[in-house]
This record gives sequence, structure tokens and C-alpha cells, in this order.
Amino acid sequence: MTPSREQEVYDRLRDMIFRYEIIPGQKLMYQDLADKLGVSRTPVKNALNLLESQGLVRLSRNKGYYVAELSKEEAENLFELREILEVEAARLAVRRFTVEGLNVLVRKNEEYIRSVEHELTRGRFFIDRDFHLQIALMSQNMALHKHLKQVLEITFLKHRIDRLGTARGFQVRSEHGDIVQAIRERDEELAAKTVRYHVLRHRENIMAIL
Repeated sequence: MTPSREQEVYDRLRDMIFRYEIIPGQKLMYQDLADKLGVSRTPVKNALNLLESQGLVRLSRNKGYYVAELSKEEAENLFELREILEVEAARLAVRRFTVEGLNVLVRKNEEYIRSVEHELTRGRFFIDRDFHLQIALMSQNMALHKHLKQVLEITFLKHRIDRLGTARGFQVRSEHGDIVQAIRERDEELAAKTVRYHVLRHRENIMAIL
């Protein structure tokens, strides 16, 4: 097996988790995955080992691999880190404000607004992620952007969307609007406040289903 082949299998399995083709808590069968991907069991096993090292799948002794689920302890840790990163990103986005950056943020917010009118899918989480990552890009701190991306993706990948209600999407839409307005007004304290509120509300929502 070539390194590129192993990477291809890893990328495909990770994408399957992203796309909710395999869901948190689901048992992963070597042969089923190998058949679906058109490869032998070996690259599948290697890819699962890598995903386990990243915390995206877990190995249960004598039972095999499962798609990892978000625990309450991990969620608490992730949301603490997310609050730190996002509040600082909002402050920096105001300090380093550009019209171009704001225009992109507005477009991403409009995309989220449209998504709320439709059924909840994993795709809405990608749109939400991109809204938050745009603020990180506006901070002009690429290390912050990298770490926030990791935090958001782990959180998104490891919780079950079928346990979420529909009301939260409309609340998020309103909270995003407040964040955009604070950045537009170049009010650093208000931007930090609205982002912190948004993260804490999202934390409450996720903790309630774990």
C-alpha cells in the first residue's frame, strides 16, 4: 500500500464521519468499510488507527472500533477553549477590521440564515463553522484560526445531530446577527460580549443532549 492510498482511505473515512454517513456511537466493521471503499482491510485498519489517535474513533477491547462520541468532560474542555479563542478572535477582528472581511462575514451569515429554513443536516454545521472561522481569519492570526478549526471540527464530528431540536437554529441566526453588527460598529467590547454569549448558549445546548 502506498502512502497516498492510505491517505485516500483516511480522507474518505473522515469525510464519511463529516457527512454523517457513519454516526457517533456506530460500530465500524473492517470488511464493510473495505467493500464500500473498494480496498483491502489493511488500509482501513491503518486509517482507523490514525483516526483513533485523533480521537475521532475509539477502540473497545474485544469489540472493535466505534465512531467516537462527545463526552461531557471533553465537551466542557472544548467549550472552555472555544470561548477563549473566539472571544480573542472577535477582539482582534475589530482591531484589524477591513470592509472586505466584513463583507465575507455578512455573506456567510446570509448563507446560515437561508439554511435555517430547511431541515437540519450536517451541512448546516459546516456553514456555522465557516461563519466562525471567518471571524478568526479577520483576526489575522493564523495560529488562532488553526486551533479554532480543530476545536469546532471535533465538536461537530462527535455529537449526534438527531438529538438536537430545531429551535436552536433560529436562536443562532439571531446571535450571529448580533455578532456581525458588533463587528460592523467596530465595538470591541460588544463583539467580545456577543461572541461569549453565543458560545455559552451553544455549550448549554450541547451539554443538554450529552
